[in-house]
Amino acid sequence: MQPLLFGSQIIKPVLEQLNCYSRPALSLLVTTAVMESGINILPDKPKNDRFGIYQISSDMHQAAWDKELVHHPDAASLVRGLASQHNFLKSPDSELVGNLPYATAITWFYYCLGQNKALCFLSSQQAATLWNVKFHNGDASSQLPRFADHFEQFLLQKDLAA
Repeated sequence: MQPLLFGSQIIKPVLEQLNCYSRPALSLLVTTAVMESGINILPDKPKNDRFGIYQISSDMHQAAWDKELVHHPDAASLVRGLASQHNFLKSPDSELVGNLPYATAITWFYYCLGQNKALCFLSSQQAATLWNVKFHNGDASSQLPRFADHFEQFLLQKDLAA
């Protein structure tokens, strides 16, 4: 799937439904998908027990629910509504692989966890640093320029906002 198509068809509608849409938020999620899985919907080999296009681990998934969504019941209800009724109860992490709107919402709220400033106003450097901390515990410093470049490219794409 092409990043622009993924951004406009999957990410943007989810962010709008959550009342969290902004160009930087959209760019942050598209860039995360590109950096974590090459925007491959079903990566061949999960990295370190991570799932789906955003490569979210079970612990990250749980933290999004237990430490962020728990404080936002209306948003939690919207996110739960994105999950499939039966699969979510049997295997919540499987939703991160096969349900792109749900995976997008969880990734967004994982990014929101512990942030005291609005993510919708991030610069490319701030977005790259946030990704490095949230997804790689600060161990991907060499990838920061690449993330920042992708973020800036997606931020400037007119097709993403259409």
